[in-house]
Amino acid sequence: MAYTSIVNEYMRDVRIKIEAALYEAIHNMKKGLEMEISEMAMRRVYDYQASPYFMSQRRYSLENGEGLEPTYDMFSDGMSLTLRETTSLRNGAPNEVEWVEQGIHQGGAGPRPYMDDALISYMASGDAERQLVSALSAYGINATGY
Repeated sequence: MAYTSIVNEYMRDVRIKIEAALYEAIHNMKKGLEMEISEMAMRRVYDYQASPYFMSQRRYSLENGEGLEPTYDMFSDGMSLTLRETTSLRNGAPNEVEWVEQGIHQGGAGPRPYMDDALISYMASGDAERQLVSALSAYGINATGY
């Protein structure tokens, strides 16, 4: 009976450490993922010169070179990271990811998907794995064989 109690207590402590490490890793992944999405959007969506009207409607200022400035709602619920792009078009339309990816009201530009490819690119870069291993190591969990 005492042995089971000790093992259960040990497992509870390990689970607490793992959950804390995962929370930290997911929090750290948000910035990298957001940057990858921005870079993918620049390559796939904003890499051409449109008409002056549409250039003025874009979410960035070409005059001062600010670059893409998307707005994301990222939150973690347990062991997952949820990302939702919340940037609206200047005319008050709903978020533009769906419009851009499906080519809705995009004129000659057509569909320009980039969100899924950004996630695949981010995961393939190894950054997510490095964030996870780093966070686990910070909590005393050896994850070098992962």
